[in-house]
Amino acid sequence: MIEAISYENMINDLSERYKGINKTFAILLVRPNRSVASEDILNDIQYFHHRSSNKLDIYMPGYGAYWGEEVPDSIDVCKVGDTKWSFSHGRFIEFIEKMENVSKWKYYGGTELILLDFQEQHISYKSVVRVKLDFALRDGAIDSVSEFIEKVIRIFIGNINAFSASDNLTLNELGRSISQEMKERFSLYRIFRRSRHYTIYSYEIKK
Repeated sequence: MIEAISYENMINDLSERYKGINKTFAILLVRPNRSVASEDILNDIQYFHHRSSNKLDIYMPGYGAYWGEEVPDSIDVCKVGDTKWSFSHGRFIEFIEKMENVSKWKYYGGTELILLDFQEQHISYKSVVRVKLDFALRDGAIDSVSEFIEKVIRIFIGNINAFSASDNLTLNELGRSISQEMKERFSLYRIFRRSRHYTIYSYEIKK
């Protein structure tokens, strides 16, 4: 799990981590609002932090550490590794508004997992895997948010460099892998596949 106090900070961190390599990463939008989805994630944050390490970089907008008085609306939420993390609604909103400005993606207000490619030093919105976790949970498409995130991370285990624009296995293949995970478990698969809480979509703004 990686803090993402701002969209720009995330871009800088991605550039530093990948250094010209095209690679898939994730954005996890979760507000500490005591919903089942958010509590499921925050309760298991330590596990996901270690489980995803060196497999899938997962950024959490609005979260960060060592803010002091720099962020007046910050609240202590969880501990990641040995570090206490805080959350800021203001910084979270700034992040999603920036993301909405640079793409066709629009925030619907809930908890969601987004997988994108970082290529040529920028985020590509051409093919985005988007899962609206609270909708999927409510509709019975997943048993728990933690279980689903575990399945996504497991797809990357042994395939650390597989999901990138420079390889044969693209985000569309990743989407199919996630679909297969769902198909093996849930009788509602066909409904889930057509529903709004799971899409592979282009949010690119054509210039």
